[in-house]
Amino acid sequence: MRSLCVSVCVLISSLHCLAQKPSLDAGKTTGNSFQSDFFHFSYQFPKDWTAVPDAVRLEENTRRHEATEKMSAPRGPNTYTVGRTVITQYDLMIAFKSGAASGVINAMPRINVRAQRRSDMYGEAEDPAKYISLSLGSRIKKSRGPEKLVISGRKFVRTDFESSEKIHPGGEYLSIFAATIGDYLLEFDLRATTAMEMSELVDTMQTLQFSGR
Repeated sequence: MRSLCVSVCVLISSLHCLAQKPSLDAGKTTGNSFQSDFFHFSYQFPKDWTAVPDAVRLEENTRRHEATEKMSAPRGPNTYTVGRTVITQYDLMIAFKSGAASGVINAMPRINVRAQRRSDMYGEAEDPAKYISLSLGSRIKKSRGPEKLVISGRKFVRTDFESSEKIHPGGEYLSIFAATIGDYLLEFDLRATTAMEMSELVDTMQTLQFSGR
């Protein structure tokens, strides 16, 4: 009887913890600092930058997730569908230099922190080039890495790219810092139009702090 009571208490405690688990993209931006509730880290972007409001970011994530669900849903009992992997990315934070002339999506320079569930397609974050090249295609070339490093006690892989086409004046520089955390890939996507801008963005990675949970 005692063991049964203990089991019930453990089950209730586990259910309570699951109920309290924050969503993957849960977090708050205050000033130039972002705090992730799910991954338990804090990160600071440049002080003269602007972040997309959290409410807007969360709404877009929800819309993207719902669209992905529709794509992966069965087409009906009499419909033949080819197996495919559909992966949803969740934006944790998007920031860009205040006064940027272009829209948020194409604003340069910018920082995008995002996460996604790992899959057999991407695997471990051993080399971001494996999956970054899938989304950016031939317009970029790898210029550095992959380089393994540790930031705030977490293993990251850094890979740098440069655009092969001059989409932005002076070109486009891209630096990806990726980490495997449990079942997820966490990615810091830094973009700039000059090498100096990129160097300044890379320096912000020194502000990244995990709480150790």
